[in-house]
Amino acid sequence: MMMVMQCTGVALIFTTLPLFLIPLVEESLRTAPPTSTALTDHVVICEFTPRGDTLVVAVPDRDVNRFNERVG
Repeated sequence: MMMVMQCTGVALIFTTLPLFLIPLVEESLRTAPPTSTALTDHVVICEFTPRGDTLVVAVPDRDVNRFNERVG
């Protein structure tokens, strides 16, 4: 009886886990950032690195309005 209960528990875990975990992973991988926009005269910095830091300093020098928004 104990062996049947253990096997049933393991079977339930391995059948219900994919029902919830796999759709969540697929959903998070499916969403992609937009590849185009209707905005003009803008700069998008996706990753803040030393190179991005230089870009942030150079943007105001080129008469571009600055709008800071951190996501994440």
